[in-house]
Amino acid sequence: MVAASLMFVWSMPNLTGLRNSLLVFDFLICVPLAWPVLCNRGWRRFFPVLPLKIYCVLTLWIVLCAFLFSDNRVVSFHEIWGQWIRSALAGAMGFLLASLSASRRLRLSPSSVLTVLMLAIFSQVMLHDVDMLYQWITVGRIPFGETKILESRTVLTYVVNLLLAFSAAELMGRVLFKRRYMLFSDIFFVFVGLVCIFASYTLQTRNGMIGTLALLVSCSLLFWFVKRKTTNNILVAGLVLLVLSGVVTLGWFSYKSDPRWGSLLETVPIAWDTQGHQEWIHRQYPLLADGSPVSGSNYERIAWAKEALLQIAREPIGVGYNRSAFGLALKKIHPDLVDTAHSHSGILDFTIANGIPGLIIFIALLWVCFRQGLLAFFKNHSPQGLLLAFVVTGFFGRSLVDSNIRDHMLEQFMFLLCVMLVFSLERDSIES
Repeated sequence: MVAASLMFVWSMPNLTGLRNSLLVFDFLICVPLAWPVLCNRGWRRFFPVLPLKIYCVLTLWIVLCAFLFSDNRVVSFHEIWGQWIRSALAGAMGFLLASLSASRRLRLSPSSVLTVLMLAIFSQVMLHDVDMLYQWITVGRIPFGETKILESRTVLTYVVNLLLAFSAAELMGRVLFKRRYMLFSDIFFVFVGLVCIFASYTLQTRNGMIGTLALLVSCSLLFWFVKRKTTNNILVAGLVLLVLSGVVTLGWFSYKSDPRWGSLLETVPIAWDTQGHQEWIHRQYPLLADGSPVSGSNYERIAWAKEALLQIAREPIGVGYNRSAFGLALKKIHPDLVDTAHSHSGILDFTIANGIPGLIIFIALLWVCFRQGLLAFFKNHSPQGLLLAFVVTGFFGRSLVDSNIRDHMLEQFMFLLCVMLVFSLERDSIES
């Protein structure tokens, strides 16, 4: 239950001290319980070796890069301790918890552990939806783009996409292979999916909605791939088209309700010309042809992405670990740069800090974990394997357009990654 509490508060604002306390407390509880199971190389039964080796290589590179190339080693090593090591502690806690469950030293089975973790984040999304419906009834309108539950709507979309991944993986296991992992009925998971879709619609974040639609498309293609030889092709195609029609409908509503889409194409050449239009340095915005200012989100994301790529080209070996590496690197070139820590892309921030070698090792780590998940799903018909693949692709996809390889987002990802790596190796699913 400590892990479930941590899962609930991980994304909550102004609770860093509580998060850290729960993390350390849970870790200290799990270590003595898991030690008899994991000692004498017993851990190899529960955790694949290759991801661990790649992670150790990545950690070694991060330390070397900070020591050799950072302008301020003290700050870089402080960041490594506060960011990378803390996320490693979260991953270790996830491994210990999952190992205890898989070895049956906990009363909670692996399926029960995943169920409890899912319910923790489901409660957050459900509270948001209830609040939206309450305001719709009492005020007469839905306050799009707002949330009272978490720090920002962007953070809540991480949780929404993660919850949707839980539901989609379980349903795909049941539909494709008649295997179930968690104990809830099919109707409950369909309800969870609808809750997530409604939350994505009300939050009005483009990246969150893209993540939702991408997951639905992935499930449709996966259904077609598995069923193409065993089921009537017309029926399979009809079901896939039905889902894709829903995806297009949701995408259209998102497009029409978000005015930023309308000016995106006109903004691209303006934002890409970072030398001719340097308003991004002072966080000001140039004008479109009709005299209106560009969307700040459109303009800054594109301009910062180009400047991040130029910075990587200038120092491909990295500048030393720092979650604010983008802002620090650009401050050297543009001293009057208004305080900007991140480029709105976690993968670009990570590459600026740790260089192209660090990026290659990081992507290798994600690929090995993704492959492990797919192999578990197709070979063992385990929904938990598909969930591992969804967690990896969801995190990587958001890292392209959001700064998520840091803080509580990285901690939560490492925790879930290690939990799912353990559970993907066991076959505790049952016939539907």
